[in-house]
Amino acid sequence: MRRHRAAFGVGEEAIFDADRSVILNAYTGGSDHLKKTWAEAPRHRDERFNELCRRSLDYERGDDFLQLGQVNLFTLWRYLSHALPRDAWAVALSRYSFVLANTLVVPVLQWLRPDHAMGDLRPRRTR
Repeated sequence: MRRHRAAFGVGEEAIFDADRSVILNAYTGGSDHLKKTWAEAPRHRDERFNELCRRSLDYERGDDFLQLGQVNLFTLWRYLSHALPRDAWAVALSRYSFVLANTLVVPVLQWLRPDHAMGDLRPRRTR
């Protein structure tokens, strides 16, 4: 966190406790308005997590857990399969197909046919 305070939205006052994965005095450096008391903080549906937060964090000081995640194709698929309604799959797949075509298929076609204009790309003028 030492070199990436801006990415975390914390000021110089914030200290990272690596043993507990807690940022002490986290709501500084522009995120002061996000600070909540224990009474204002939303609760998790699993009471074990609420108890962990109550024991581990000083809400008056503005502590927060450092939460990291990794997204790959498998986790994206699992998320979408639970979060995306069934009737939205056709729209999502059509948009994905359009993005895939624009990022993979069209550049390959342009590379294979350098003498033909494709959209804004024009062939080089020969002298």
